[in-house]
Amino acid sequence: MSPLNPGKSAAQLRAVLALLATAVENLACEWESSSSGNGVVDASIETAVPDTSTGSHAEHDAVKTILAALGSIESLVLDPHTRLLNLSMSYLIARALHVVADHRVAELLALSHNEPEARGVSAEDLARTTGLEQGKLCRVMRTLTSHHVFEEVEDGRFANNRISHALVEDAAFQANILIKGQLQYAASEYLPQVLANPATRNSYDPRKTAFQQAVGTKLSLFDWMNETVLESEVDWRPRSRQRHPLEDDEEGQGDGDGQDGPSRPHLSGQKMVPRPEKNLFNLAISGQSKGTEKYCVLDFPWQDLPNGATVVDVGGGIGSFCMQLHAHHAHLNLVVQDKPHVIQQGLALWKTKHHSALAEGRVHLTPHDFFEKNPVVGAEIYWLRYIIHDWADDDAIAILSRVADSMTPTSRVLIAETLMRTTVPTDKFRPAPTPLLANYGVAMAPAHMMDLNMMMMTNGRERTPAEFDRIVQAAGMVVDRRQEDQSGFALGNTESENLRQLPLSPLALFYNSTSSIVRQACDHFCVHLSSALYRVYQRQLETVEIPSEARIDVTLPSIHQIMIVSQVIAAVWAALAREKIVFCVVEEVALNYYNVPRILNTLGICVPHSQLDAATRLINAHTDVFVRTAWTDQHPDWKKPYPRFEAFIEEDYLTLVIFPDTHFYLQPLKRSIVDRSAYGTARPFLSNEFNFSTDISELSRIPVPRLSSLLQGLLRRFCETQDIYCAVCVEQLVDGMVLSEAWCNTHLDQGREEELKYVLGVIGTRPQRQNLFLESDYLCQDERELMKIPGTQEPLHDREKSSRNGRSWKSAFQRACLFDLALFRSTISRLAPHKHSVSFQYMSDLHLESQQTYDFEIPRVSPYLVLAGDIGRLKDYGKYLEFLSVQCHRFWRVFIVLGNHEFYGILRQEGLEAARSLEQEPCLGGKLTVLNRTMFHLNRRITILGCTLHTSIPSESELWVRMKVADFSHIGDWTVESHNAEHYRDTEWLRTCVQDVAQANPESQLLVVTHHAPALKNTCDPKFLVGPAPEAFDAGYSVTHTGPPSLCIVTPPSAAINEGSRKSRKSRIS
Repeated sequence: MSPLNPGKSAAQLRAVLALLATAVENLACEWESSSSGNGVVDASIETAVPDTSTGSHAEHDAVKTILAALGSIESLVLDPHTRLLNLSMSYLIARALHVVADHRVAELLALSHNEPEARGVSAEDLARTTGLEQGKLCRVMRTLTSHHVFEEVEDGRFANNRISHALVEDAAFQANILIKGQLQYAASEYLPQVLANPATRNSYDPRKTAFQQAVGTKLSLFDWMNETVLESEVDWRPRSRQRHPLEDDEEGQGDGDGQDGPSRPHLSGQKMVPRPEKNLFNLAISGQSKGTEKYCVLDFPWQDLPNGATVVDVGGGIGSFCMQLHAHHAHLNLVVQDKPHVIQQGLALWKTKHHSALAEGRVHLTPHDFFEKNPVVGAEIYWLRYIIHDWADDDAIAILSRVADSMTPTSRVLIAETLMRTTVPTDKFRPAPTPLLANYGVAMAPAHMMDLNMMMMTNGRERTPAEFDRIVQAAGMVVDRRQEDQSGFALGNTESENLRQLPLSPLALFYNSTSSIVRQACDHFCVHLSSALYRVYQRQLETVEIPSEARIDVTLPSIHQIMIVSQVIAAVWAALAREKIVFCVVEEVALNYYNVPRILNTLGICVPHSQLDAATRLINAHTDVFVRTAWTDQHPDWKKPYPRFEAFIEEDYLTLVIFPDTHFYLQPLKRSIVDRSAYGTARPFLSNEFNFSTDISELSRIPVPRLSSLLQGLLRRFCETQDIYCAVCVEQLVDGMVLSEAWCNTHLDQGREEELKYVLGVIGTRPQRQNLFLESDYLCQDERELMKIPGTQEPLHDREKSSRNGRSWKSAFQRACLFDLALFRSTISRLAPHKHSVSFQYMSDLHLESQQTYDFEIPRVSPYLVLAGDIGRLKDYGKYLEFLSVQCHRFWRVFIVLGNHEFYGILRQEGLEAARSLEQEPCLGGKLTVLNRTMFHLNRRITILGCTLHTSIPSESELWVRMKVADFSHIGDWTVESHNAEHYRDTEWLRTCVQDVAQANPESQLLVVTHHAPALKNTCDPKFLVGPAPEAFDAGYSVTHTGPPSLCIVTPPSAAINEGSRKSRKSRIS
């Protein structure tokens, strides 16, 4: 070894040795204290040995430290070249193990244990029994004995030891080894190819993995194993699908090219059979968790569950875990769920080993697809062991969501998975003592190997705590606690009730902004009852004939407003959740939840009174979103003591008020959140805009107070303050949920007679003040201006009077629907007090690839970030994604135009596919827009156009350009001809779009983003305008004669000629 700093290496070695000595002593003490013997473990024992593990935390820490220390010592004492060579050939150790497992060598050795002759079995006898060549078998065995698997008791004679005996008479564990040696090893051969292939490298589709390449299928792993095939097609390995090239050459028949020959005709008389890998895999799953199942059984307090409590093992295979659980905790009712063929296999096993459990009804094995809602509703425990790691995030969220759909407030989900830990310290784990790696190094290696295994087999993954938190929260639950064993395996306890204190649905679902998610947001935030809607959205006025008995509801917010509101609430949730401040939603959002028609521009959140100041400080710190505002005289006095903020976003704004839980009488807050479907009569949700309906159960995740708590709080406020706002809310709650006298007598405080009398007087009557008070800040503040809308004749304060006199407000409403649209727009524009400009921050030519500085910080000075090309290379996909992820979390939206350097090192088509993949990455939350001849409508007024705007290279400059411009040597398939062709497409597209936008809406404002400058004039330093270079970098484009009145062009200042700059610029569109 030749260390760069021998003194430092020696100090590290001694420090590691000290940790190792301490850990060894601790472990030995643990073993001795739990052993009735002398505590010595004999590694040469050939028979089954009880597990030496005590399961204590002290042992856990000691084992981790020992493994990490041994790995550190190896890295310190070995020459780097030797270390890397050893790693590069470590697959041969696994192959040796696969050989002996396949030929059941350990079982053959075990049969000879009681023989009176010399200990062990000779290599000659093993070769005769297995059919392997003696010399080669002996070399395989010696590879394993050097790694403490088997023992060579004398030259050429082998015996089992403590490690190899684990392969004896354990079909499940042996199947686990075999499946790794067959399917998984075959897939590993193709992993490098799949990671590099543009068609598969960015995909998380379970049908685009190394596994498909290995077995020659387009099916996912699980679909492939479940298919039936002809007997002749059972063996999928290449040497059975075609004649091996070496064998062909011996017979003089092969061409040695390794390609598939003509397809073989199906032999007549063959029958269809299931793949043998199916049963092997199902058996292997039960052997997968050897060494971890005991922690799952012992560490969780199963004994505390009541007699007859139900535990549902979701995707439980043949039920191996439940067998152990039943042996220790027979008081539980167990339900094992999996695919039908797996359940059949499991039933056969249970009937053999635990027939009485089935007969007594304590255990049920039932078919179930975990992508469907779980049929067992309200179970105490839903158990998922090694399920989530098989799937990418979207599928994992779907699986957990279907479980959450069946949960009640007393249900819990236990997730048993491997928790990933990296060598970067994190507050989620206590780091290893220095100088060990923070994640205990080698002790964590099995988790990383399993992570790669999931990648190549199913595109699943092992996850870090933060990654688990994200998918759990997106499914409508929260992680309550984690418990880790010595292998890195973790037991996570999640619950849905606590999470209902946090607005995770539909907000968390904005990780993937799809139309279905937007529709869910609409249903959550725009619940209304009317079949007659008077609405203004996207510059359109829609009037509907009003039936004689129809309700008259308030204005429905547009989809754009809903998304804005949702994003603001999501920001509030993220900020409060980081500080562990729980809250529920009150005010208008809570009223919407209970079928009350309201204008959505006030968000009230309720926090524990002890955390009111902390929540206020936190929101007050987000001055980029929220502005602290004062209360006006029009607002109720009881609201004024509480903090009020306004969030101004584009043309929309939202009022945020923070209340203590004592205000709404929600103590304890945890027990205030329930499924609304348990109350009242659920009415259909009608929407002329979308024409769809929503399952009531889907609304149970929104964090609103219990109906009785909300109603009681409003009643108290009304009786104490006589504020009309509370009275209207009470009447609308009663009307919206169709509450009965019986319900009120059951759920409301009978001791508060005045409140009870008032609400009982409301029941059965049409609320007298349904339209008296529409909570909307700007409408209330400018009441007279509102009344100027043509057709509206009655002042706001006269509505109750007119209703009592038998005059119908409907007629006034109908008259208000029949007015001039232009006049209405002008009125609304006067009413909207906060119309302001939108600013953009733009940068280009960062060239992050030059020094691999993808951690470059961009300070935020505007809500929108425009990256105008040459930011980095798409070849560096992972690092580019990390950079964009940071920006998408910092800015409201990120726009990026592809420059020329983005394509360096790859083909152009590969780069375009990578760019499209970036837009779909879940970690970006749908906030990235790639502007590659793309039109994006930011809002009703502002449209963004973006393209590279390739320049035109004249023929006389072609030779110079080819020699001097690196594009044509660094982009795989790039030529001057293809460059000029892209120039033509860019310019034609841009001219057409500018004209179309100008004609469609003359008042629109247009932002054009390009990488290359439209023209050199005023964009390039004069000193660069000499020689042949300028002609090659001039797009020759002008829009001044076709553009709309408001046109802004953002482009780097001739970046191809000038020196690149990392200075951030800001543009504003008013």
